[in-house]
Amino acid sequence: MNYKDILNQYMYESDKQIKAKAQEVDSTDYDRNRDLINEIVLWKLNRSVQIQDNTIMEIHDLKEKIHHPLDAVESKDVETVIMELLESKGIKVAMASTILHFYYPDIFPIIDQRAYRELTGEELPEYHGKAKNQKYMELYLDYIEKCYRFNTEILPEAEFEYIDKILYQLDKEKKNKVKY
Repeated sequence: MNYKDILNQYMYESDKQIKAKAQEVDSTDYDRNRDLINEIVLWKLNRSVQIQDNTIMEIHDLKEKIHHPLDAVESKDVETVIMELLESKGIKVAMASTILHFYYPDIFPIIDQRAYRELTGEELPEYHGKAKNQKYMELYLDYIEKCYRFNTEILPEAEFEYIDKILYQLDKEKKNKVKY
C-alpha cells in the first residue's frame, strides 16, 4: 500500500503552522493555549478561515474612517472590506458581520437567521451564483441601517452594540426554528 497515493487523493489544509505553534507555546500562557486549541478545533472541523493580510489591515483602518453605523452604510471602504471578507475561504455573511462586530461593536451588528427574521419579518435569503457576495454585502449594509432605525425608533434605550442580541433573543422566545 502506498500511503502517499492515498493521501494525495484528498485535499487537507496544512497543519504545519499549527503544529509549530503547539511546539513553541509556553505551557503557562493559558490565553495563547486556549487560542491554539480553538485554532486546532477549527482546523479539525474544517472551519478555519483564510483572510488576506491586506484585509486585516483594512479592517483596522476603518477605525479612522467609520464612527457611526450610518457611516458604514455609506462607505466604499466598508463595502470593500465586506467583499474581501466574503471572498475569503470559510467566511459567509454571518461570520463577516461577526468579525466586524468584534472589532467595532457600536457600528456593526451581527446578522444571522434569527435577528434578520425578527427585524424584517422575512427569512434570511440564500444567494447563489457569481453575484452572491455582492448581494450579501448589500443585504448586510441594509441590515445595518435597519438595525440602526430599529434602535433609534423602537428601542432607543438600548445600546446599539446589543441590538443584534436583542433581536436574536426575541426571535428565540417566539420559538422560531433555525433553518440551517
